Order: sequence, then structure tokens, then C-alpha cells
Amino acid sequence: MFWDKKAKLESPRRVIFHFGPSKTATTTFHVMLKNNVSRFGQRVAVSARDGLTAQLRILGAELLNGTGSVTRSKLQRAVQNMRRKMSDMTADTIIVSDENMFGIFSRTLFSARFENGPAHILSEIESELAGWDLHYVCYTREPQKWSDSCYNQTVKLAGGTQDYDTWIAMHPDLNVPQKMVEGFRSVLGDRLTVLPMEEEVQRYGYVGRRVLELSGIDEAVINTLPVPQSSNVSISPASLEFIRQINALGLEKSDRLKVTRLVERSQKLFAEGGL
Repeated sequence: MFWDKKAKLESPRRVIFHFGPSKTATTTFHVMLKNNVSRFGQRVAVSARDGLTAQLRILGAELLNGTGSVTRSKLQRAVQNMRRKMSDMTADTIIVSDENMFGIFSRTLFSARFENGPAHILSEIESELAGWDLHYVCYTREPQKWSDSCYNQTVKLAGGTQDYDTWIAMHPDLNVPQKMVEGFRSVLGDRLTVLPMEEEVQRYGYVGRRVLELSGIDEAVINTLPVPQSSNVSISPASLEFIRQINALGLEKSDRLKVTRLVERSQKLFAEGGL
């Protein structure tokens, strides 16, 4: 049972929470937000996976994997701190975008249990920010492509060493993201906007259009925003397999990531048939 709401009426703001999740083109949207915040006007502030939500990322991960001792008081303090920072902002509308706000990462998206973690955090946000104008957006994508992208990310950046078949066998349930969305809805109901990322990409060329619209940014401004080049994209199977084998060598993380970046920049070397 979730915690009861209580009024927190000081310095109310309109807040659009966009919580990704991972591998729904969120990184590109974060770059877009940061690059264009000056064009949104003084009435709109942006928090794109920064210190505002950092503590929630940590507590969310602990809730999902069962480590640490996450109490309601810890969640309260984290959300209260977030509320104070937002109250100090001069803008009356705040975009808060963080794909990991609930501790969900690409390496855990298809394996985590979502019965308690995100729902508890959302319940505390609802309680501490009662009286504010809150909106919530998350995106989904085609499940098999989503799973494949999470595997790619797990190997490329998280040091994964399992081959594709082994990883898929360990994460067979393609309905896990839907269970995550159901966890969000258990607190937010119809106030949660869920959109397939493919629809926005096809229509606008990027994900996050609905977030901008909810923030009240003028449509003419939105229509002329430059869309950054996609980042953190999937790489070829051959190069991914090479990185997987590098991961198995047990290198220091910094050295492993240097190799990964080099491989990403050298995709022609891993093309079928070589150079």
C-alpha cells in the first residue's frame, strides 16, 4: 500500500517528468534539451539526467536489486531535496528527463522486478509535490528490438561477457517492460502518457516531442529545433562480438571503455569482407 498524499504548496511548479526508459532514444533527447534550453524561454527550465535526480537513481537501483536499506525516510529526503531545488528555480515550468530515475538501466530492463521500486518513488513524488501541476511521459518500443538493443548496450558499455544466445536465454520474457509500465500506472493511472517511440521517430525524426508540447513551448520553436545526430547507437554484430571478447579479459573499466570507443569509431574495419 502506497503512502498518502500530503500538501506541499510552497512554490508550486508545472513539471513534466520524462523517465525514458533506457534504449528509447533518451540520450539523443537529452542532448537536444541541453543544446536548445536558451530557445525555450525563461519560463522553462531543463534537468536532463543531472544532479536533480541523482539520488533517486541510486535509491531506485537499490530498491530494484534488493541491496542496501531503502526506507521511506530516505525517499522522502531525496524527493524533498529535489522539490527544494525546483522551488528555487525562476522558471514556472520544469522538464525533468532521466531514463534512469528509478534505477532502471539497459542491463536490468529485461530482468528487474518492478512491483515496488518505481511505484514507491512515484508515490513519494506524488505525495511531496501534491498541489503542483505534474505530468508524466514514458516511451516504449517493439519488444524484440528493445531486447536486442539492451543486449548491445550491456556488452558495449556495461562490460557484458555473455554471448547473444546466452543473454537472451537469461532474459526470455519480452513482456517485462510492459510490467514496468503497469507499475507506473498503478500510481499514476491515466495521468501517465505512454507512447511508442517508433511513432515519434517516424513523424518528427526524434523522440521527446510530446514532452516539449506538454511544457508549453511554442509550436513554432519546437518545429525549428535542430535534431542532434543519434548517439549511443547499436554497432555491427562483428564489432560487438569483438568487444564482448575484450570484456572477458578483465581489463580495468577505463581501459575497456577506451577499446569500446575505438571500435565504435572503426566500424569499417568490422564490415563484412573487411576494408
